[in-house]
Amino acid sequence: MSNNTIEKSFVIEFGKEVHTVFQDAGQKLANCVRTVRNVKAKEYVFQIYGKGEAADKSRHSNVPYMNVDHNTVTCYLKSKYAAEPVDDIDMLQQNYDEKRQLAKTCAMALGRAADKMILDAAYTTPYKIGVRYDGTQAGASADAGMTLEKAKGLRAHFSRNFIFDGGGKNYVFVTADAFNDLTTIDGFSRSNYIDDKDKPFKLAQLEGKRWMGFDWYTWDSLGGTATIDYNIAFNENCIGHAVGLEPTTAIERLPKEDAWQVMSKMFMGAVLIDPVGVVIIETLKSTKALTPTA
Repeated sequence: MSNNTIEKSFVIEFGKEVHTVFQDAGQKLANCVRTVRNVKAKEYVFQIYGKGEAADKSRHSNVPYMNVDHNTVTCYLKSKYAAEPVDDIDMLQQNYDEKRQLAKTCAMALGRAADKMILDAAYTTPYKIGVRYDGTQAGASADAGMTLEKAKGLRAHFSRNFIFDGGGKNYVFVTADAFNDLTTIDGFSRSNYIDDKDKPFKLAQLEGKRWMGFDWYTWDSLGGTATIDYNIAFNENCIGHAVGLEPTTAIERLPKEDAWQVMSKMFMGAVLIDPVGVVIIETLKSTKALTPTA
């Protein structure tokens, strides 16, 4: 006769290797913008120097001055924390390093927060290429995605405002839907149009491609609405990022709680320096892409 209580003596074994859920590790944008480190204040002022025009000077007259504009923008730094306690008794019952896993998770949470600061600053730009190239928002249309016309319009904007001449790299971050649209454009997808030096390269685990004077990356942590994605194009000198404290992680003992605390923290901020060098490119979220369903 079988013993119906035997299952109570069965041992449950858990794997030692722990899978951390898939998530954006963050820290994608800090190296793509104008970053100032070791700031010792709650505010940091970025200087903006204007342009001047040459003028004629007649004989015996005074030298004409250009009266170059001097402006500033202020970046306000904020503190961000990501923390979690680890109980001593819980750790005795686990066969993996909980503190190590938490430290990794906290660091990624701060990385995403840093990216969001920079994105929020970028999205304050008034420059935008609408869902349709003519700027209207009405309905889905053939030009509602990332089209060649939108890429040309972006390049024209940067050319007319001499952004390519001003130095610094130019980036475009697009969603997967927008990138899928780009792959249908010959000039973007065919190697005939691209030099070896412009072939795919990496930035913080993102694969990039150089085209039309921009470094293009796919990244699905961009902003938007339920139906519209806000892809972003910018020159690295047009967004300021002030860092007082880089993301740091500490593991400390909490005697009263008989536990450990894993805590990551940072102190930084971001601000839009020159709006003309930052452009939002709106695209409709794709309803055609074949994506897995659960």
